[in-house]
Amino acid sequence: MLRKCEGHSKTLMVVQATTGEVFGCYATEVWENRVGEPKFYGNGESFLYKVRGGGGGRRREGGGGEEVTVHRWTGDNTLFQLLDHSLSRIALGGGGEEGNFGLCIDDDFARGTTGPCETYGNREGLCEGGVFEIIGVEVYGFVT
Repeated sequence: MLRKCEGHSKTLMVVQATTGEVFGCYATEVWENRVGEPKFYGNGESFLYKVRGGGGGRRREGGGGEEVTVHRWTGDNTLFQLLDHSLSRIALGGGGEEGNFGLCIDDDFARGTTGPCETYGNREGLCEGGVFEIIGVEVYGFVT
């Protein structure tokens, strides 16, 4: 992923879980392994989102289509974006209970976790149960 994202200062990540749920994040800095201890970076333009009713192409009953819920920066902390090479994960959003991240994906992109976090004020994870297995991840890069 890092090679594919190289040079893209902003990225939109779309995750589809095996449950059909779709969610992701918008990151405002290049995904890169920072020197020294893992530290959060980025800024308040980043956000988390969840697509409701999308379910991998399924539409809600009544033909209502998809609804996107966006969780923007609350201003409570600056725990935006993290690439932790030592633990082989990427994450967005921190300050949650029991060390939850708003979104955390393991390096093999097969599974991840999501939970409430202070950074984006989401009161629940982006998917049911907070732990998910991944069908696919797409990352769209933007150059500014």
